[in-house]
Amino acid sequence: NLATLGIVLLALGAANGALDVSMNGHASTIETQWKSPIMSSFHAAWSAGGLLGAATGAMLQKNGVGVIGGLMLPAVFIAVLMAAAAVLALRDLGPRAAASSSGFALPNAKVMKLALLAFLCMMVEGAVADWSAVYLRATLTEAASVAAVGYSAFAFSMAACRIVGDVSVRRFGSSKVIGFGGLLAAAGLALVLSLPTVLTACVGFAMVGVGLANIVPVIFSAAGRSTATPAVGVSMAATAGYAGFLVGPPLIGLGAGLLGLRVALYVLVVATMIVCLTGGKAVRGASVG
Repeated sequence: NLATLGIVLLALGAANGALDVSMNGHASTIETQWKSPIMSSFHAAWSAGGLLGAATGAMLQKNGVGVIGGLMLPAVFIAVLMAAAAVLALRDLGPRAAASSSGFALPNAKVMKLALLAFLCMMVEGAVADWSAVYLRATLTEAASVAAVGYSAFAFSMAACRIVGDVSVRRFGSSKVIGFGGLLAAAGLALVLSLPTVLTACVGFAMVGVGLANIVPVIFSAAGRSTATPAVGVSMAATAGYAGFLVGPPLIGLGAGLLGLRVALYVLVVATMIVCLTGGKAVRGASVG
């Protein structure tokens, strides 16, 4: 029933949030010991897993597995995978937070800047996920199914670019990756909003995916370097980021009701330009102390 579903999803969200901080903190520690940017590779695996999960879910439902089977089969696979990782791959690395430390800590000035950047980036991601199809459906004359091409182009390009993200960070540096990425995302959004066609939807949302693909991994890495232990900095940035992911779509909806959807979506262009202009300096200033 609805109440049980709500409770289960609340527990799932809480567990996923704790796991997300642990994974990114662990990845930040590995990156520090590796002495080379590798965070984007972890996020590429996350994006690829999302695409694989969606495709698998569609295949299971097409073959009549049903809701219970569609949830149970992936859950068993994930449980086996995580147990194997815990036994074979995961290790305690680096210093831990002091046992007496507070369970909640406000970010310092350096981490606050990174947290705000994460908020803006993931606000754009959430808005694209929830509103791209609605916008294209309202502005295009093609069939309703065509409206999904925008998010498909966004998700695929983000997953593909995260695979090569570490190479980009090593070659060009974190600041340039954020600056150029923010600019590219802003240009892609402006293209789609000013000239909505099937072609510009594919190109524009793909540009947004390419631009944003490696910004959040770079921000998480910088946040992990800005606190005594990586998990503390990552948790602060991740909390702000997921707040943006949740807050962004309803804010766009509110703006759409007052000003129209196209005008409301231009807020995303402003957000990506702020990331472009301020992100590089925030990342360069990331260090413990």
